Amino acid sequence: MTKDGIEPIESELVGRNVTRIKARMFNYDLLEEINFWRDYLSDGRPRIVLHFGPGQNLVLSTTMMSSAVEWPGIPEEYAKQFANVEYEEDLFSSAEKAALFEESEEANGDRDEEEAAEEDLDSDEDSTA
Repeated sequence: MTKDGIEPIESELVGRNVTRIKARMFNYDLLEEINFWRDYLSDGRPRIVLHFGPGQNLVLSTTMMSSAVEWPGIPEEYAKQFANVEYEEDLFSSAEKAALFEESEEANGDRDEEEAAEEDLDSDEDSTA
C-alpha cells in the first residue's frame, strides 16, 4: 500500500485501508482477483506445479469448479456472465506433465530398490541371529 504509488503508507494504516477496499469487493470482483492469481501462479497453463524435491511434486489443476446458481436477490441488470476459462494443453505443458510422470516413476523405482535392499539386510540380520 502506498500513498502515491511510490511512498509506502504507515504500517498501522495498512489493515484499515485494505479492509476498506476489500469490504466493497463483491462476488464478481472477487472472482476477478481469483482469476488473476490463478493465471499468474500457473503462468497461463492447465496446472500449477510445486516442486519439493526429486519425485516429490504437488500438481494442482487450474480448472475451476462450476455449478449453476440462481441468485434470487440479484436483479437481472446486475447479473454478470462468467466464462470459466480452461487452459488448454500445449506442447510445453504436455512435456512438463510427461517429465513429472517420468521423475515420479524414477523416484518410485529408486525407492523400491532401496526398500528391497533394506529387506535383504533385515533378512540377513535375522538369519545370522
